[in-house]
Amino acid sequence: MKRIFTLVLLLASFGAFAQFVNGGFTPVSTAPRTQDQSHMTSDGTGGYVMVWRDLRDDPQNYNNGDIYIQRFDANGNMLWANNGLAVCTAVETQDNPQVVLCKTSTTQPRILVIWQDYRAKVGNTSYTKIFCQAYDLNGNPQYAANGVEIADCNGVSFISPKAISALDGSRVLFVYNRRNSPDNNSNYYVQAANPDNGTQLFTGNGTLLGSGITSGSPSYLPSALIDSQNIQIVWGFYNSLGNGYGNHLYAQRINPSNGAKVWPTALVVTNSYDASSFDVKNDIVCWSDNRNYQNNGISNNDLFAQKINANGTLAWAANGKTVFVGPGHQTLPKISLNAFKESLITWEDGLPELKSQKLDSLGNRLFQADGMIVTSQGTGSGYPEIVEQPDGGAVITSVAEFTKLYVQRLSRDGRLLWGYNGHILGPLPSNIFTGGYLKAFPLLNGGAVIGLSGAYNIYSAKLNYCETPPTAPNVATQYVELNATATLTATGCSGVVNWYDTDHQQGVIVGTGPTFSFTANATATYYAECVLDQCASLTTGAGQARVIIRSVQSGAWNQASTWNCACVPEALDKVVVMPGHNVTLPDNYTAHARELRQEGTLQNSANSVLRLNE
Repeated sequence: MKRIFTLVLLLASFGAFAQFVNGGFTPVSTAPRTQDQSHMTSDGTGGYVMVWRDLRDDPQNYNNGDIYIQRFDANGNMLWANNGLAVCTAVETQDNPQVVLCKTSTTQPRILVIWQDYRAKVGNTSYTKIFCQAYDLNGNPQYAANGVEIADCNGVSFISPKAISALDGSRVLFVYNRRNSPDNNSNYYVQAANPDNGTQLFTGNGTLLGSGITSGSPSYLPSALIDSQNIQIVWGFYNSLGNGYGNHLYAQRINPSNGAKVWPTALVVTNSYDASSFDVKNDIVCWSDNRNYQNNGISNNDLFAQKINANGTLAWAANGKTVFVGPGHQTLPKISLNAFKESLITWEDGLPELKSQKLDSLGNRLFQADGMIVTSQGTGSGYPEIVEQPDGGAVITSVAEFTKLYVQRLSRDGRLLWGYNGHILGPLPSNIFTGGYLKAFPLLNGGAVIGLSGAYNIYSAKLNYCETPPTAPNVATQYVELNATATLTATGCSGVVNWYDTDHQQGVIVGTGPTFSFTANATATYYAECVLDQCASLTTGAGQARVIIRSVQSGAWNQASTWNCACVPEALDKVVVMPGHNVTLPDNYTAHARELRQEGTLQNSANSVLRLNE
């Protein structure tokens, strides 16, 4: 039996990290067999809605899927039927669902689901169409049972329609593939659905974006434009190049009122290299291509970005500005835009790392050239998702070792706010990321929800952001004998204390609790963080265990071999000159210590000074 789960967590707004609530996973569906291909949207009230492909009624577990839906409140509690509502259980296969929040002509909220459907047949051959269904917030379907047809793909398979609301939610635009006979390739169209009844709003098949699309082409991504009612769509086109075959990227803007193209012809975003995975956010496009392999024989993909002007021209250099060029295989870029017109991009690099880079409005890199390492957690680090934050930074989720979900917060200036590798959310059940993916989006009333889909299971995680981090603990300095046990104590924290071996911007947790003990084989500094109600302090309280320095032989003060610590005493150190030892202050030398106990002899030289407790 396979399950769908929901996971409710709390995530702090600034210095905090995510933690499970009530011990971990809560089942969403205990239906048998596979549930996958999930998609989510906000419900407009602080909760969220999730759709998925479900094979519970397919005894062969052989991809003859149906479409199911569930709604969750702000705390991740299920609001509709146990195991979800059946959106479509028609014959043959339904898959690749999308869900969008929209509203009717009378401003009633609706949850619109669009999916690829194979129920129609020509002879014995399945005939692909696009269907849709709408729900009110109580889970009542608004159209005919099993949905209504909204577009005809004329035989094209693997459509994966992409949908987005427009005109303040009064319609839903979606992009799909259609074959125009006798053309054996497919064509990209954009069509609009009326939330009132599921009918088409654009004439015919909709607006043609591109023709002659082959199965090797990248997909298409629609994006709502800030300060504009238009919708921008970027798509890939597999084409023959002078130096081989490769994918071009194109863009077009659509007026959602009538489906008209804003620009006379599609804009070529890049046409010189084999562009592969890409993302689009507002007017920024980021993609992976192999131009350096083509030009230099280096077998890897690098990352580039472009800004698109409102008049359909390129704002930056031809074929884009460099995001990252270097070792590894850069892929799966994700873009976050902040209020400062900066683009924060994260991606997986084919190495055991996840990286980030930030571009200003001119496309200049603002972090170091090789980017910021967001997390480095070994095999399988990837599947990044990014959610922008009000302070100009972002929350980034990623997968490591195919079994762990990590979350990290990046400040606007690139500081890692949740430790060097972020914090783990899990452990997760097995197979969750086998052939799966990760999605994240912000919720209207604050926080975010992330979705995890694997080979057999689906999960969602609700993240809330707290706004008042606690103050950092106080940690007093302790003096201890060399190689004795030192115990540091944190005060002023009514929550949980985490101890780090370096400042928590870069360190890892080495202990938990109000005290932390260790063997003092040298003077050491540890940092205490306070976590209260899943909020962590912005800073840490630093505490030292300083070894009491004792002479081990006669010699000069400034020679490390004179002392048990193999060091030279400093201003905060307690120093003991042991019996029978003669320690000399060299000529013209100023020594420092917190306090001195003479059991042996301290000998001054010309112009030598010992300063205590300064």
